Amino acid sequence: MAYATAPKIRLRLPALPASGADSDVDAQIADAILDADSIVNAYLAKGGYTVPVTGGEEALKLLANVSSTLAAAYCVRDSFSGGGETKSPSLYDTLHGEAMKILEMLAEKDILLPVEETPDVDELPDAGAVYGAHTNLDQRSNIRDAPFWREYPESYYNTGTTGYR
Repeated sequence: MAYATAPKIRLRLPALPASGADSDVDAQIADAILDADSIVNAYLAKGGYTVPVTGGEEALKLLANVSSTLAAAYCVRDSFSGGGETKSPSLYDTLHGEAMKILEMLAEKDILLPVEETPDVDELPDAGAVYGAHTNLDQRSNIRDAPFWREYPESYYNTGTTGYR
């Protein structure tokens, strides 16, 4: 399943010839989609995600955006000159940099991909199963059971209305 689509790439690059007008452009877009999706999957795998991502509407929207931007960059790189053989077009640099920045953040877990839907509250473990928590909010009556309480004679603690000296 491809994240990027030809219409999304054409939206980013309106200077490309219309679909069918040039079969080379259609083939170039198809190749760019394959390249971009493979790069996206590589970065996701580096970040510990199972690839290809197939679930989570928000995750798929983000990946479609990133992959389409990267594929558009590849189309620019292959179609337009940047003013010389060794210089890439500035539009390529912008698109490529934008997509790679997000991919690097995903790979490093600086941002997380919302792959799974948030579970319903009914599906979560019982929140009442917290061990070691006190249910008695008034602990004064139990403090005399603490080991340090017997450190001083009982008369030391009963010195007035506050219970303390």
